[in-house]
Amino acid sequence: MSIRMRSRRGQIGASWQGAALRESLESVISSGRRSSGRRLARADRVQWLDVAPRRARAGVLDDDGTIYEPELDVSAFGAADRQIVVDTLRAHPELPALLSSGTYPQAVESELDAHMATLLPGSASEVTHDCTCLDWPGPCVHVAALAYVLVEAIDEAPVHLLTLRGLTLSEIAQPVATGRGARALAETAGSSDAETPQGASAAGRSSDGVETDGAPTGGDAPGAISSAGSPSADGAADGSAGEKTADEETAGGRPASFDPAIADPTLLQDALGEEASAMLASFYASGAGSAADEAAGED
Repeated sequence: MSIRMRSRRGQIGASWQGAALRESLESVISSGRRSSGRRLARADRVQWLDVAPRRARAGVLDDDGTIYEPELDVSAFGAADRQIVVDTLRAHPELPALLSSGTYPQAVESELDAHMATLLPGSASEVTHDCTCLDWPGPCVHVAALAYVLVEAIDEAPVHLLTLRGLTLSEIAQPVATGRGARALAETAGSSDAETPQGASAAGRSSDGVETDGAPTGGDAPGAISSAGSPSADGAADGSAGEKTADEETAGGRPASFDPAIADPTLLQDALGEEASAMLASFYASGAGSAADEAAGED
């Protein structure tokens, strides 16, 4: 199935990038062969087009009935130029979607030009040609026909410019969080790190030492906690609770295991009900007492 040209007369290249590519390619093709190439292209003689990294190929049906295969090769970027191009394109996070939808902003090409780089082949030294015909020296009419079909292909899908330069959409679409986006990610991570489990170290109390349900479980003062420790001036628990917090820090900030010896029984009651929590508390209390007796006997 042949490729039908949209342009039937006049200049070929409806977009700015198509027109720029046409002018660049025409600069290396003689006027007579440009005319014959346009005629072949507009007569739908180009049978197929293949755009691959740094290369475009086609099959062109000549007047003699033979299908010739012209080729245009685009030189690769040097390492430094490639990095400049990638960095510049990545600075526009909307660019992959625009290229995929058929738009290449000219402002982006202007930014590349300021760095002496371009996605468009800018000179004859960047493009070489070949063909299976014997019409040399070239470029031949088949190469010219390929050039005009390629121009219209880039009109419609400027992402081909990336391919011709040996780049891919994934290379220029890597997300980079900057500005408010980076701050938002940092704040989210900070808030997650700040959420420390309170059930073991502070016996169900907020950072100021007051129980979250308003019902103290031990001591005479409203802010008192169980025998595991008492609130210090800055709201942190002393004694074994303070040691537990240190253990958590040495464990890389991982939450501590549940310790029934210092757990608030009112929390168990809220979760399990009065009868079940009483049985569980009695079980752990008896086990803790036995362990303490055994330790005393060993001494």
